[in-house]
Amino acid sequence: MTTKEFIKIWPDLRQQVKRLELPWLDVMASRDRDPFRVLISCILSLRTQDKVTGEASERL
Repeated sequence: MTTKEFIKIWPDLRQQVKRLELPWLDVMASRDRDPFRVLISCILSLRTQDKVTGEASERL
């Protein structure tokens, strides 16, 4: 890919990235600064899907 081609598609790439949802762990870690909750949520996220991790982390 040339620089010219990249510059042409860059606006589309930025729009697509904005639509992506952050993983639950990133959202929770930025919102909640409790190291214990972040650690437990991290461990949970290794073994479960984000939806399950989010629900379990909320109950901590």
